[in-house]
Amino acid sequence: MNSFEIGYKAALKNQLLFDASVFYYNYNNFQTNAWIADPETGDFAYLIKDGGKANTYGFETSFQYNVSEHLKLSGNYAFIHARFNKKDKDGNEQEYADHHFRLTPEHSFNVNLNYETAITSEINFFATPSVSYKSHFFFEDANTAGIEQDAYAIMNMVTGFRLLN
Repeated sequence: MNSFEIGYKAALKNQLLFDASVFYYNYNNFQTNAWIADPETGDFAYLIKDGGKANTYGFETSFQYNVSEHLKLSGNYAFIHARFNKKDKDGNEQEYADHHFRLTPEHSFNVNLNYETAITSEINFFATPSVSYKSHFFFEDANTAGIEQDAYAIMNMVTGFRLLN
């Protein structure tokens, strides 16, 4: 496997933290799992097999912005293009040609607010609403229709009290 990654991190006036990276991975003999039928019995077994050549590229970024003493906004975004190559190292068509890697959405992000303030000298109140998103992905490398997850978003809210002692 060959892998390349470069990134950047910055902090501006202790108010904005930011990072970003781009990457590329090139795999030979990529290991994958597959349901394979025994030719004599027809029984299926879940085996590790050589998926051949594959590559992945993309970028990731995240930030945290201190809006005020009590309020922070943060988030991240990732784009990942992860596919099996069309041809193996000998130029033969691969079984999983152009299939997506399992459990790998192309797009994902998360955004949240974090609010915290003192109620008393010993108790803080906090609230953290968030939104997360993942695009469509497959549960296995064969990319079998029906064994996949459509894109979805989740909204969440966490609130509570923090005891300071």
